[in-house]
Amino acid sequence: MNRKSRKYLNIFVNLILLFLIFHTVLFSYILIKNVDVNKSNLIYFSIFIIIIIFYIYLILTKNSIKFNLILTILIIYSSVYFFEIYLDTYGTTFKNKKELDKNFDTRSKFQVLSELQNDDDDNNNNIFPGTYFFDFFNKFQSLNYSVYPFAGISNSKTISCNESGYWPIISRDKYGFSNSHNFYNEKIDYLLVGDSFAEGWCVNEEDNLQNIFNNNNKKTLSFGVSGSGPLLQLATLKEYKKVIQPKVIIMMYYEGNDLKNLDDELNHVFLKKYLNDDFSQGLIYKQKEIDYNILDFIKKYYIYSENNVDTDLTYTNRYYRIAKLSNIRLLLNLISSSDIKFKNQKSNTKLLLKYEDIIDKFKEIANELNSELYFLYIPDWTRVKQRKLYDDKLNFKINIIEIMNKKNVKIIDFTNKLKKLDKPIEIFPFAKHGHFNEVGYSLLYEHIIDTINNN
Repeated sequence: MNRKSRKYLNIFVNLILLFLIFHTVLFSYILIKNVDVNKSNLIYFSIFIIIIIFYIYLILTKNSIKFNLILTILIIYSSVYFFEIYLDTYGTTFKNKKELDKNFDTRSKFQVLSELQNDDDDNNNNIFPGTYFFDFFNKFQSLNYSVYPFAGISNSKTISCNESGYWPIISRDKYGFSNSHNFYNEKIDYLLVGDSFAEGWCVNEEDNLQNIFNNNNKKTLSFGVSGSGPLLQLATLKEYKKVIQPKVIIMMYYEGNDLKNLDDELNHVFLKKYLNDDFSQGLIYKQKEIDYNILDFIKKYYIYSENNVDTDLTYTNRYYRIAKLSNIRLLLNLISSSDIKFKNQKSNTKLLLKYEDIIDKFKEIANELNSELYFLYIPDWTRVKQRKLYDDKLNFKINIIEIMNKKNVKIIDFTNKLKKLDKPIEIFPFAKHGHFNEVGYSLLYEHIIDTINNN
């Protein structure tokens, strides 16, 4: 090879090296942006820095070994990306659910509701989409409504979410909660307080947690409010405590978003009023007004939203996730999100102090009702998928458990049940991010009962 050819080859190789440097920097940024810096991750970052320095060295050198090294590097890069493509093609983590189930109901929520309301069955005229406190609070303020509801329309039915390939329809009781039984003003065994897991979201009515309890001769009501955090859950319990007589109150804590929800709620002037002992809207006496307001909101302002593919780890664009080596990073527990980073940021210790105050309020109400209080810890999909069931430092779990122990609140940790399973990820629909499937809720019930019976 003559000098001129070697010169052009060297320029070409240097361009490849510049691309590799850019790729390495970009890849490092992806990790740094969404992953907290800790000792284990610092090792990976150090490796990236060494690689970049090595690439710069190769650019500056004209040694003949440079070309052989570049060829080797390109072979390694190609092998890694071929493996990534293989994982993405034959794996299921990032596949759309509709690809995994040919019978998956592909209709939108709006289509389902329209079809039901336009058929000849009179019962379907009373079916509505679910509404959430934060969805309509601002609108309610502008419309000068005098009450802010937490649950739904009384004695109606709600279209839940389609995560398993079907659209569940859930019954609502006389106060708008997702209960098929009206066990109010009578002694019951269990009261569930929490978010969508307590509401029994995304499965058929007979498969949600409260109905599994009831089907096993344990009278149970749920005050589950989808999208709620600890403060809104406390507010709900304060509003409706006069009409319940539970032996056991189960506070359901979902680590996936409860701290984030609490952060939002503590910045909400109206909800913060519930930290005062004497504040109440008297919602149990205003159900007709609540129904009217929610119906008015649905008619004028409701927006039918589906899964947001931009924020859901399992629904990202295929070419984008392959470029980021998402499947390989998932295997190495190096995949994360801004949501996960929020759950582990140090400033959350301030949230935990506020959470202690809320637990005290829960205890006061439990004592007032002569009820036994339990705290149920529910791990999120990311913990299960990344095989971190034993990592108690993750998501401040150890701190939260310490709070419960300090407050003498009995603990039910669903993580302990999942540790015994060969494939705990299968409690989620298609093993994807979301709520529990029928198996998940059934296992949750078993673990609750076993833990309480062994106390």
